[in-house]
Amino acid sequence: MNPKYVRYRLDVLASFCPWLEVKDFGKHYELTDDRSVETDKFTFSLSVVSGGSKFTKESKAFSLYNDKPALNRIFLETALGVTEMAIENSFINISEG
Repeated sequence: MNPKYVRYRLDVLASFCPWLEVKDFGKHYELTDDRSVETDKFTFSLSVVSGGSKFTKESKAFSLYNDKPALNRIFLETALGVTEMAIENSFINISEG
């Protein structure tokens, strides 16, 4: 997949979750021998924005050779993770009714 298409797809997926914002889409770097080395993989971060507070979680690294369902799964895993963390840290209040 093309990086521009991946970014577009992430934005479309996030548009279905108004509390999420896509941040920091780009190359994945690994720390080796106290140096940051660029890999052929990409990552992105999702932020929960609620009541002026922001909580961010980075996705696991993925390859552009992944198919759309794999990218969707990585997005959902990251979205669920950041939403769960935000709920646990009271950035999002859940109320009935």
